[in-house]
Amino acid sequence: AEVNLAVSDLRTSVDYVTVGRKIDLRVTVDNLGQEPVVGAPIELRVEGRCVARRTLKLEQREAQPVEFVHRFTTAGDYRVRVQLPPDSLPADDQRFLVVPVRTAVRALCVGGQDRSARYVAMALQPDPSQVRSVTATRIAAPVLRQTDLVPYDAVFMCNVQGVGRTEADLLREHLSRGGGLVFLLGQQTPPALYNRLLVDVPDDRRVIPARLIGPVPRGDYRFDPRDYAHPIVRPFQGHESSGLLTTPLWRYVQVEPCPTADVALRFDRGDPAIVEETRDRGRCLLVATPASDASPDAVTADAAAWNAWAIWPSFPPLVIELLE
Repeated sequence: AEVNLAVSDLRTSVDYVTVGRKIDLRVTVDNLGQEPVVGAPIELRVEGRCVARRTLKLEQREAQPVEFVHRFTTAGDYRVRVQLPPDSLPADDQRFLVVPVRTAVRALCVGGQDRSARYVAMALQPDPSQVRSVTATRIAAPVLRQTDLVPYDAVFMCNVQGVGRTEADLLREHLSRGGGLVFLLGQQTPPALYNRLLVDVPDDRRVIPARLIGPVPRGDYRFDPRDYAHPIVRPFQGHESSGLLTTPLWRYVQVEPCPTADVALRFDRGDPAIVEETRDRGRCLLVATPASDASPDAVTADAAAWNAWAIWPSFPPLVIELLE
């Protein structure tokens, strides 16, 4: 019987590949023949050089995922190829991918009147003196309208009050170029203004993935990841000691997701905590509470504090997942 294996898919596990970071190259191989195949080699080649090899075992008509792990040591555009041995149909025995590798992912943290942007920037880049795969730049909200967003891959709007038409247009253009956008809501984010400029517009001009209803009464709330189904919270599954479930939360903004948006994380009363949606070529995420640093045992002493998230162990990894 004729052997006919085909490489039907090849992709990276992340959108942005940076120097020195291990990534998964995910491949799908289909056995289109009528007989099982045992021992067929598959190679991963980077710039023509074989860097990894696997051996396949497929039943007839079976599709099998294959993962290669690779680390790029320098920046640039790399030609990646997955190669099967020649068979009765050579045209589908290989698949190509160009992987742009960057020195770092650049994030811009736009701050309101609290310290939310400072904590987000620290979670993304704890030590600015060290070379990392993420660089975080922090600016005050009034500076945003004079800032060129083209060099930045992601923009974090951290409890920002001053969003006008100019800022809305800048953020919309950022999404249209394929950029990432994260809004952290809080006491400085007026629902009426955000809805008017960022939600209640023609759908092709909408920026954020949910309507803002307003802050909930002060109480004792917790994050609820449900079944950890969403990629943002999936890394926390099985790691209950990471602090996600115990994060002290006392206030948040109640939001109503748009029909095409997904809820990644909820509060324990069922309201969305993180909402995400693909907008144009980019992606926007809405976090319904800011990054606050209040002491968890001083709730009544600081009535203005919304949470103690910024000093909780769940904060840095969750911010990184938001960036991813």
